[in-house]
Amino acid sequence: MRSRPLLRAATAALLVVMASACTLLSGAGDLRVAATEEEEDAAGDGSVVSAPDGRAPDGGRDDAHTPADGSIPPLDAAGCTTTGVRYATVATGAAWKLPEEATGPPDKAAAEYDPTSQPLVTGGYGFALPAPARVVGIVVTIRRASNGFVSPSAVTLRRGANRATGAGWPLASDLADVKYGSPSDTWDVAWTATDVNAGTFGVQLTLTGFGTAGIDSVGIEVHYCN
Repeated sequence: MRSRPLLRAATAALLVVMASACTLLSGAGDLRVAATEEEEDAAGDGSVVSAPDGRAPDGGRDDAHTPADGSIPPLDAAGCTTTGVRYATVATGAAWKLPEEATGPPDKAAAEYDPTSQPLVTGGYGFALPAPARVVGIVVTIRRASNGFVSPSAVTLRRGANRATGAGWPLASDLADVKYGSPSDTWDVAWTATDVNAGTFGVQLTLTGFGTAGIDSVGIEVHYCN
């Protein structure tokens, strides 16, 4: 009769031991998961442990929407634009033969010049910038050819900085473009829309050297912000 109570007590003790063992095993598993995550974070490879449903855990990156190089696309410069290239409708030069050939877009008919000190002056570009426009840069494109050693001694916008570099134009019978200024070069002048829209706004080009030169077109492109 005494054996049954002892058996029941032994059984109860065994159940308590088994329950404790299960609790310890479960806790050990949780600790191992935490340790694994810490080891991956310490690896410094930027890896992210995924949740069971495949989503990135809280605080993680969703790399499917991030560029491969990690860059962020740059923002556009709001309110800024360009007029595109416009060409002179007026060109004068006392020492030039057919200076009017330097007007309009490129057409392979060039104004010809034997370099002295007489400039070619262009205007009538027909710009129509809005009144609040703030000019941030101007580019001048001259399509030219030369026969001899010809070098611009002055390339200006009637006023402001001289952008001639002193470099000679290469000997070439074929017309080719040369550019002065840049989208961020105002030629040391604070231009207003009224200045640019005026019929007298244009380029003054003076050449030196020997030989002859031909100018097919003189284009201006204005970059501005509202």
